[in-house]
Amino acid sequence: MDETFYVVALHVLMSCFGFLLMGFDKYKAIKGARRVPERVLIGLAALTGAMGIALGMLVFKHKSSKAKFRVLVPFFLTVQWAILLLSLIGWLSF
Repeated sequence: MDETFYVVALHVLMSCFGFLLMGFDKYKAIKGARRVPERVLIGLAALTGAMGIALGMLVFKHKSSKAKFRVLVPFFLTVQWAILLLSLIGWLSF
């Protein structure tokens, strides 16, 4: 397997984790329990989990009113998709 497979697999796994973490945090918010820190969610979005965090914002209607999430998550998602695209077409190698 080439390195592109690993890049795509990393994005998929981190996005799944981000989506689940957004759902978990929403559940904790409803229950009034201790929450996942915002810096963890933003950090995960920065580290290849932006798609999952973005989907979690839409599906769970969670953190969607926070300005830093509305700005940073789409920014990280755009950068990550650009890296994936460049990797897939062979212009970027790891």
